[in-house]
Amino acid sequence: MPLVSAVVFTLGLSGLAVSAYVWHKQVTTGPVLCLGDGCARVIRSPYGRLLGVPNGALGVAYFGLAALVPLFLSRFAEAWLLLRAATVVALVLYAYLTYLQLAVIRALCVWCLTSAALTVALFLST
Repeated sequence: MPLVSAVVFTLGLSGLAVSAYVWHKQVTTGPVLCLGDGCARVIRSPYGRLLGVPNGALGVAYFGLAALVPLFLSRFAEAWLLLRAATVVALVLYAYLTYLQLAVIRALCVWCLTSAALTVALFLST
């Protein structure tokens, strides 16, 4: 597997794990593991869903795509273009969600910021 594919696969798997945890915590009760105290407030806020879909579920779909492209679809240029387009959309969404954390919710979620950072890394890698 070429280096770029390995990097994209690793970033995708990492984001998939983070997003799965966030999704789980969005749809269940109980404490949220966090560095600080803002994760639960952010994850379970009204902004934790886009059109009724938990943001964690959207992250699972996006990062799942990122992990699958290098494994199964790397020979199709269209798959890389699809991933690049999805990454641009994800960057815009993460910029908005980060703004909401800072300006509206006034709490930071390390899981959410990690997902955003992984998306930036994917953008730079694709």
